[in-house]
Amino acid sequence: MMSWAQLLTREKGTDILMAGIGRPSYPIPTQPIKSILSYWHNLLDKAENARVSIASDNIEDPDIQSELYHHNAVINYNDPSGCYLARKKAAAALDQWYGNMLGITAENILFTSGGAGGLYCIFDVINNRFPGGRILTTLPYYPLYKGSRDRNNLFPIDIITNKLFSLTPDILEESIQSAYNLAKKDGSYPSAIVLCNPNNPLGTAFSEKEASGIVNVLKKYPDILIILDEAYAEMIFDQSLPRSLICVAPELKKRTILLRSATKALSAAGERMAITISFDKELMQELLSINVDVCCHPPISLQHMYAEALAHLDFDDLQMSARFYQSQVKYALQRLKSMNISLCHDTYEVKGTFYVIANLNELIGCQMSSEIARAIKKQTAHEPEIKQMIECDEDIAYSLLFENHIMITPCSYLGIDPTLGYVRITCSAGLNNIEKIMDIIEQRLSAVRKLRA
Repeated sequence: MMSWAQLLTREKGTDILMAGIGRPSYPIPTQPIKSILSYWHNLLDKAENARVSIASDNIEDPDIQSELYHHNAVINYNDPSGCYLARKKAAAALDQWYGNMLGITAENILFTSGGAGGLYCIFDVINNRFPGGRILTTLPYYPLYKGSRDRNNLFPIDIITNKLFSLTPDILEESIQSAYNLAKKDGSYPSAIVLCNPNNPLGTAFSEKEASGIVNVLKKYPDILIILDEAYAEMIFDQSLPRSLICVAPELKKRTILLRSATKALSAAGERMAITISFDKELMQELLSINVDVCCHPPISLQHMYAEALAHLDFDDLQMSARFYQSQVKYALQRLKSMNISLCHDTYEVKGTFYVIANLNELIGCQMSSEIARAIKKQTAHEPEIKQMIECDEDIAYSLLFENHIMITPCSYLGIDPTLGYVRITCSAGLNNIEKIMDIIEQRLSAVRKLRA
């Protein structure tokens, strides 16, 4: 989907409204930029000073070579966990974020190449420790949880069909018991649970009561690892909500892995920088070994940049960022409700992130152009043109991309039945553009409803 959107933009000059990826638009904080500039200026000074002493006629001089070695005007390998100073700074900032109740130190920090790199390490550890074990997570879920070729044995906890759109203690208990009952038949016991809070794609966030109930259930199953994906931690709209399940039950930290990312709230998606936190030395060593296999370690300059961003979090600015995205989410939800295509239940509320989900199943059965059909390989260029119909959420998304130049995400990418016609819309392009997206969707639906009336 993303490749087609970029192709249309690059080769046809089409202005695509990108509402299909987690694309931040609130300005990046300036302090981490200043820190990375300082890092490069310092290296520039070293390089210039070192190069003063070298010339073609002395490059083989042993004294000159030794001098260059001691100048250290290079970017060398560093600690595979991440630069110690960056980890120390990040640890202090994150410990403060979690209320100074976890005792996070540099030894608990592992820098990874984005949340994707962190998730790869985490799931690899789980799969190595518990071959064939089931990994519980709420449905819908972030697509990388599945792993390459569905290598992670996910056990989805469906919170869509019951119209609650949020994980409750009762649903969690029932799902864990179901996983254990199934394991009696096939031997694949539950090994871990992955909880995303605030949730991508639903935007829900745990209340104090919900969090307490969930951790009470988790305490009953000490053999299950707890993975807390908090890539959107800074994007909770209501600051009175718990910042993390771990804040409600810090005693669970030994079997908990935390994942934080600079991608969204810190507006640094393209730099691919994240942190994995573990309080189990053996577990951290396993994570580190896999991370070394994947990338050795992320760029040193970006480690310092992320640590600096965490150390200088401006909470007033985070509140402004929340208002910035919340206003767009609120408008989109209002429009979706007015069109009767919102999934929102009275008890459902977007409390974080910049996502909303819509039900566009009324577009299923509509005709699809041959251009779209060929793009998604329903027919080849050598076949005669035949009428193709929209059959699923991906067809809907491609239809909107090619015909209306808006990019959204099919929820089948997030584990939901493609025939339901659910899509995820990112609300970060500004109110004017969100209005355009809603207008286009409303026009498409009006045409279909008129035709079928």
